Amino acid sequence: MSGMKPNPHPLAEKYVADVCSQVKAKELRPDIQDELLSHLEELIEARLAGHPDEDQEAAVRWAIKQMGDSSEVASGLNRVHKPRTPWAMLVALGLLLAVAIIVMYAVTEAYASNEMARFNGYNFAGQQLFHIAIGLAIMFMLSRLPYQRLIQHTNWLYGGAVLLMVVELIAGTEINGSPIFQVGRISFSIFEASLYIFMVLAAVSLSRSHPGSWRDALRYFIMFTLVPLLLYVIAPRFSLLMIYAFASTILLLMYRRDWRWWLPQSALILLIGSCLWIYSHYAQHRIPSFIARITSPDYLDQQIAEAIRHSAWLGQGGASLVEKLPYLHTESVFTFIIHSLGWLFGIFVVLCVLLLMLLMARAAQLVCHTPGKMIIQAIVIVLAFQFAINICMALGWVPIVGIPMPFISYGGSALLTNLAAIGLVYAIYRRKDMLRA
Repeated sequence: MSGMKPNPHPLAEKYVADVCSQVKAKELRPDIQDELLSHLEELIEARLAGHPDEDQEAAVRWAIKQMGDSSEVASGLNRVHKPRTPWAMLVALGLLLAVAIIVMYAVTEAYASNEMARFNGYNFAGQQLFHIAIGLAIMFMLSRLPYQRLIQHTNWLYGGAVLLMVVELIAGTEINGSPIFQVGRISFSIFEASLYIFMVLAAVSLSRSHPGSWRDALRYFIMFTLVPLLLYVIAPRFSLLMIYAFASTILLLMYRRDWRWWLPQSALILLIGSCLWIYSHYAQHRIPSFIARITSPDYLDQQIAEAIRHSAWLGQGGASLVEKLPYLHTESVFTFIIHSLGWLFGIFVVLCVLLLMLLMARAAQLVCHTPGKMIIQAIVIVLAFQFAINICMALGWVPIVGIPMPFISYGGSALLTNLAAIGLVYAIYRRKDMLRA
């Protein structure tokens, strides 16, 4: 303890121990103990300098009296270092979830208007509400976890995630060409959750690694570039591959600009991208078609352009889109919002998205604990990219790549995963005044 005697007076130690025992932020107790003992030592030295005839015990008692009653000091510290609730962020999230229910109700009505529609009779709004309820429960449970203890076991978390992904590949039920865990009517994909798991653990790994270490750079490349990208290719989950490749590269460029970190990642992404272009029918057909859509327009691009062109400020209803656009409830949901509910509602949705992203970015700035700050930034990057791509797809600015809109598009696994990610952000922000850098 800087500036302090090796052996503080027993009375000072007892007073400080009494204060610290009442401090609720247990992680801060060692720091608070050092600060209180240091302050007491300064008061004692000042007292003895002004009253050289006074013995040390009397000076200690005087210093303790100046500090105040231990319960009052502890109460003041608890007011400063208490858990914080990100009310504004939760309100923005609540608005998006309310939008999700409204949109899914409109989607349900649109499908019901066409007896031949594939999803006629399916209650998207009820299912979305059910998933939101479960997701909010998961979010609030995660918000109470001491995340700083959880991230101490990053290797176990990483190994468990990779193992579950391999098990899902081998034993999962194949739906739309990709594996998924399914028990009765309940289904969940660890691949959806792995996107955040890898990004969070990558952020923690970067916070602990040395920028100039070849060993750290190689370890990071293998664990958080090579393994995840290969798993997404094998699955195949190309939308997750795209999101992770972009998000992990941005995170890496934010904190590691040394070539030994980003060059291997860039090379692998280019290699995988080239292979997909050569061997993927989707890439060979959809992307060139999008680029050349003026001379040879793609059907979906045409339908999206027409839906947007015939949209009104207050909406046109969604019945006309049922036969034109597949999967109104997932990747085409924002096109449905603009056409069915109107440009005003679409602008409101975009403002809610921007508000949530800005509040999460601000939360990261307010967190002093470096791993916590980087985790929030990693989650913001993942969510922002998904929102941006889905909105651009809906407006016909980029090819359809199968990326849904977070929180609003229908999908149990994705919604639960996104709300769990918000729960982790909540947990970090909640303890921002209870942990130090």
